[in-house]
Amino acid sequence: MIGKKSLIGCLVLILLIMFSSCSTSTENESADSGSQESRDQATIGEMNVESEIGYTMEEGLANNTMEDTSETSVEEIEEPSALDDAEATERKIIYQAYLHAETANFDEQLAFIEKETKRYQGYIVQSASSGVTEDHNRNGTIIARIPADQFQRFLSIFEDGDMELVERSVSGDDVTEQYVDLSSRLDAKKVAEERLLQFMKEAEKTEDLLKISADLTKIQEEIEQLTGKIRYLENQSDFATVEIYLSETKVAVSSVPDQSESTWQKTKEQFIKSINLLLNGVSALFIFIVGNLPIFLVIGCIILISWLLYKKISKKRL
Repeated sequence: MIGKKSLIGCLVLILLIMFSSCSTSTENESADSGSQESRDQATIGEMNVESEIGYTMEEGLANNTMEDTSETSVEEIEEPSALDDAEATERKIIYQAYLHAETANFDEQLAFIEKETKRYQGYIVQSASSGVTEDHNRNGTIIARIPADQFQRFLSIFEDGDMELVERSVSGDDVTEQYVDLSSRLDAKKVAEERLLQFMKEAEKTEDLLKISADLTKIQEEIEQLTGKIRYLENQSDFATVEIYLSETKVAVSSVPDQSESTWQKTKEQFIKSINLLLNGVSALFIFIVGNLPIFLVIGCIILISWLLYKKISKKRL
């Protein structure tokens, strides 16, 4: 009987020991789990902060890494909306035209083109002309900027005016997609600028402040470049460029003899021509005689000797 009670006591003692061990291990696991959960939450909090601010203090977030992250987010997030914006945005088309016109009234038509340019709310970029020479008439080149909505109406003045249109070419370049892309990139850079400015306010270390300032400077330079490109596209699409080459033409008129000369003038001219002709003849005869005098002397001597011999022979016969 005593042996049974001892056995039961041992079993109870063993169960108590096992229960206490299980409780201890459970508390340890709970504590470990709690600490692990705290560490995970801390890590998640740090990631959220880094994701929200866009700048990692430990790595310094080099400029190239920051640019790649910003551009990737823009491509992944903004691409669908950029296409929608391209469809909703007014088309950005850069128009250019080249005209070659001829006119008999160069000065009048040149002034007419300048006047019409102002009337259509445009402006002259370049104007150059050259004067008359012996072989060429006047010509000039005018480069004008005309509002895009007045472009076709401005070109019609060359077809209906006094100028003869020799050559005409018109071209257009659609830059809407490029314009929308630049606008989307500019918006992304401005968001990055705002985040860096916010993060600069929260920075406490001088080293971190210098890194953020360098990245902020680079972002602001890119914003200025994108803004300049956007303004250039806006200006080029709002105003069309028209280059005009204007050349002068003149009708060739045959010369008419001048009837104002008097008979005495004509007689005097004819007399002078006759005197000149006579003097030229005398001069030629003198030159012929004097120049051939040796020959004439030889021939004269031969003739004289022959005549003397002939005369001598005739006397002997008698």
